[in-house]
Amino acid sequence: QAKIHAVRIRCGVNQLLRQAGRVLAAAGGIAALAILAERLLAVRILAPWSVWIFCGIVLIAILVLWFLKWPTRMQASLLLDERLGLSERVSTTLALAQSDDPFAQAARVESLNVVQYANLAGHFPIRFSRSWAYGAATWVATIAMVFLLPQRDLLGFLKDREEQQKKAQTARMTQTQVKKATEQVKAAVRALGDPNLVADLQKLDELGQAAEPQEIKREAIKALGDLSEKIKQMQTGSKAAASGALQQDRKSVV
Repeated sequence: QAKIHAVRIRCGVNQLLRQAGRVLAAAGGIAALAILAERLLAVRILAPWSVWIFCGIVLIAILVLWFLKWPTRMQASLLLDERLGLSERVSTTLALAQSDDPFAQAARVESLNVVQYANLAGHFPIRFSRSWAYGAATWVATIAMVFLLPQRDLLGFLKDREEQQKKAQTARMTQTQVKKATEQVKAAVRALGDPNLVADLQKLDELGQAAEPQEIKREAIKALGDLSEKIKQMQTGSKAAASGALQQDRKSVV
């Protein structure tokens, strides 16, 4: 039992190294294809979350294959017989362990006398398989592609993304300008204390929600113009200064 257990451990470690080498070699090929797609087609694949998911899948694949390839006791006994030239004594001992037949008992005793002196040293070495060489070559090529392969845009995806980013940046700048221009107007409206202007203040708060920068400006100009007319009608005496500030803010938006 001790010898069979030792063989199972050593064979299990070799299986782990073998399956890890195979999976890593396949993963390197997949990573290389992903980098090719990103550099030639400008398709976003290697995001942080996708890299973590890919690493998790690789680890799970290694563990599952290792578990499926873990040698059984009978497989370990057959390997012992084969590599030590024991003429099936170990597998016979294991197979007849629960038998009460006199012949089986005699065969078991004879096998045990031979097996107990068997030396496992050198017959079950732990070593890396050739799949590690393939995996190393694949990952070296993949890493070289990261640093050496230039960015291309064969399908125009990169150009579209840059245009969308530029459009979004312009929209943010326009929203900032509109917000700055409406702050003083909102303060002037609140100073009047008229409840009829509450809805107009709400319209000012909703400015900047349009997708197009030009549409944002049109909404701001319209809202400020409506408020200007209402404030002009309501203001008297000292409140006339607020209307002048409103006109100036409207011009700054335009």
